[in-house]
Amino acid sequence: MKRKYLFIVLGVILALGVAWTLYRIHEQRVEAVREEEAHEQVMTYIRLYYALGREGIHPDRFYIWSSSTIINWTFSAVYRPVEEWAHWASSSYGIDLDTYVVLLMYYHRTGIYLSYDVVLDYLSEEFEPDGMLRLYNNGNHPEIEAFVTWMVEGERRDELGDYWREISDMYRNYAFAHEDGGFERLSLNQLSPQIFDALARAEADPDYELDLTSLQEQDY
Repeated sequence: MKRKYLFIVLGVILALGVAWTLYRIHEQRVEAVREEEAHEQVMTYIRLYYALGREGIHPDRFYIWSSSTIINWTFSAVYRPVEEWAHWASSSYGIDLDTYVVLLMYYHRTGIYLSYDVVLDYLSEEFEPDGMLRLYNNGNHPEIEAFVTWMVEGERRDELGDYWREISDMYRNYAFAHEDGGFERLSLNQLSPQIFDALARAEADPDYELDLTSLQEQDY
């Protein structure tokens, strides 16, 4: 009889051990999924800001330091309210020039138009109407996702630097050539979006006749 009770006790202990082991395995898997989701969320923000010109280091060069997603980055990989973007605006017209210019490059390199206003609208909310995080790759923003993918997979931040230099040189050369005709040379952060549009078009089309003087006369 005692042996029977002993077997019962051992069976219960074994069952409890198995149950505890299975529970711990389940908990570890859940934690691993949570960490992976947190990591992917962080990297989603990093990719977005890289694409929009707010972070210069390619996402693949960031390193996870711990399971608490401590990241070596220079621009926080979290949602940034659109008001902060407006605060950073480097143009007297209230636009962030890095973002505006990269969208011009995107259009003239791909033929796909993604407006600055659409990007600002996307950045205006942290959450979707259903309460989920507003991430560019959640299926609700294919136009943002296509742009970010193009920038990140092509590692195009160096290309953006070259593009900036090209249109800056075009503007400087135009200003020098037309200063005797009354064209007022301004700093880049004083230029209107319309002038940047014209410079981008001229960079893409050598046959396009650049006429910044007329735009300036129209207060553009």
